Amino acid sequence: MSENSVPTAVKGWCQSRLSWLVWCAAGAVLLTSLTIGLLIFRFGSPAAAFAAVRGHRFAVIPSQIDVGEGERDDVREVNVVVVNLTAAPLILRGAKSTCSCLFALGEWPITVPGGDSRSVTVNVRLTGNEPQFCKFGIVF
Repeated sequence: MSENSVPTAVKGWCQSRLSWLVWCAAGAVLLTSLTIGLLIFRFGSPAAAFAAVRGHRFAVIPSQIDVGEGERDDVREVNVVVVNLTAAPLILRGAKSTCSCLFALGEWPITVPGGDSRSVTVNVRLTGNEPQFCKFGIVF
């Protein structure tokens, strides 16, 4: 027997362990994929599914909107979808922003039934002199 040869019993043991690890990894990937797929199917979109997993009561889709460049006091109309992730009705009472942009959101309050979604029109008036990033949050 040469120094570099490995006994057959050791080879078989290593190959069986490697095979077992490959099957476990494949099973974990399959289970994770199925779980994510079921969450997306249940909540309607990846954003809503991940918001539900994080414990949020609702999701706003899209979560970021670029209204582009414009002159002072220009108004841009954008649409967002509010998804209620709970079984109880969600009453939206208004919105807040983190910058000088002004938001007008149509008729308030807006009621979103449990497990349903509503499209909301957001009118953004550009009030700042310089380009900036702005966030707004829906108040419920």
